[in-house]
Parts: sequence; structure tokens; C-alpha cells
Amino acid sequence: MLCPRLSLLFTALAVCLLPATLLAQGQDNCVAAQPISGTGLFAFNNSAALTDGLADGLCDFAGSQQIKSDVWFLWTAPAYGVATVSTCGLTAVDTKLAIYEGGCAGPIIACGDDTCGLQSEVSWLTSSGDIYLLRVGVPVTAAGGSGQFSLGLGPIPLGSNYCTATTNSSGLAARISATGSLDPSVNSFQLQADRLPPNKPGIFFYGPAQVAVPFGNGLQCVGGGGVGLYRLNPPVYSDAGGVMQKAVNFLLPPQPSGQILLGSTWNFQCWYRDPVAGGAAFNLSDGLEVLFVPSDPYAGM
Repeated sequence: MLCPRLSLLFTALAVCLLPATLLAQGQDNCVAAQPISGTGLFAFNNSAALTDGLADGLCDFAGSQQIKSDVWFLWTAPAYGVATVSTCGLTAVDTKLAIYEGGCAGPIIACGDDTCGLQSEVSWLTSSGDIYLLRVGVPVTAAGGSGQFSLGLGPIPLGSNYCTATTNSSGLAARISATGSLDPSVNSFQLQADRLPPNKPGIFFYGPAQVAVPFGNGLQCVGGGGVGLYRLNPPVYSDAGGVMQKAVNFLLPPQPSGQILLGSTWNFQCWYRDPVAGGAAFNLSDGLEVLFVPSDPYAGM
């Protein structure tokens, strides 16, 4: 049997060795919000929490703007990006979440309820070094409890997809995406299309307008808008996995009128050969709308 001193020593040592995420439970009062750092899983327990925060129109779900039994966490964003807080699959509690910027009196910038069943998820754009308050509670008709939430930070999405691609001979519909930088001065922007037939030629093109016009076996999603369409030559081939990539050189536009400038918005699409599918023997991906912004999206704000 351990003597009391040794028992206390081992208890203290065990607490010190616990991961920080397991120690996090949240504070009942916003002004005493529990600091957390980094990303990962964090525990919460609002089973005995009172309601500290105010109702807000951004949190209007099922006719209620309030979050009951709330506990609070304080997090400093380590970088620019898209932060996501989620309780999906991490608790049986009917959660409701809100994010505040700056402090308890700051604005709510994101709120969510019932994103995945009774659990919730919220995402928002972060600025490096800015402070955010995470409010974890329940709808007014639910009871608190315990569980975990995940906190992740990813890159700012490059563009938004639109239009509808049709199924090709791969059995899937091709999709377009982009990686790199949205700042033309950085000149590091790459287009990618996947779910393509393998080892087939294709070409990326772009224009200022969005359309939905039958073309080949699919839809043309990019329009010239009175200016024209711009092809990113030369054509490229999809690989064995059905992926096609193309680096965009902002310093060498197809035509002067197709110069991609800071603050401009362009729409991109991929055209590709698909003889196995028959018909017109070619198809297209969906469209991608991209707004080109500075490397620091918060510059000048």
C-alpha cells in the first residue's frame, strides 16, 4: 500500500502526463474562458454549466437564438486559414456552437446547430495571431453533458465549384480544383482535374462569365462574357489515375485581355477527350470560380 505522500506524488505525476486535450473541459464564464492552443481534440463538459452568453440572430435555429449551458474556450489562431470546430461523432450531446472574435463583447462570426444529426460544426476564416472565443453549449430544449470537439485549421479554399459535370467513362463526373497562391504576383497557381479517363488529352480554359450550355457529352460552364475564352496551351494528359494538372503562368497570359490581375474573378474548366464514352467523344469538368487576392487576405483591413 502506498503511503499518502507517494500516492499524492503519483497522482500529480499522472495529471502532468495527461495530454492537454484531455484536461480541457471549458469554463462556465466567458471572461474566464479556458485557453487552448494548436489543433486536435479537446474535451468539454457542460453538464452543470449555466447560460452565460447572450442570444444572437446568427444563432437563430429552430426558432431560438440562444445557446444554453455554455462553456468557453480561448484560442489564438496560429496562421491564416479556415478553422473548423466540430462535435460530429465526438459526443452524444445535442450541441450548439458559436465563435466570437476578439473577446466576450466581440461579434459572433459563426454559429451552428444540427450540422450532423444533433451535433454541430462551424467554420470561419482566421487571421494569424487573432483571438477567438469558442462557445460550446446546447439548444434551449436540450440538456448538457460531456464529450469532445475537434479543432482544425486548413488552407483558405482556392475558389468555389459551380455547374454540374456529367458522368464519363471512368464512371465518375470530372471535377476541377486549384492549389497554390491566389496572389498573381506570387505566380504559383496550379489547376487540377480528377476523375478523368486515364491517359487522355485535355485542356484547361478560363473566362469571365458563368454559363451552363450543353457541349459534347457534358456542359460548358465557362463563358466568354463578351471578351472571349482563353485556352491554357499546350494540352496535357491525364495520368493512369485519371488526374490532369496544369501550372498557370500569370506572366504569360494567352492574350493580353486574359491577364489575371489582383482583385479579378475568373472561371476555369477542363475539357478532355473521352472516346470510350461514345457520343461526342469528349466531356468537361465542373466549373471553378476564383477571386484573386493578396497573399495576406486581410491586408489593408
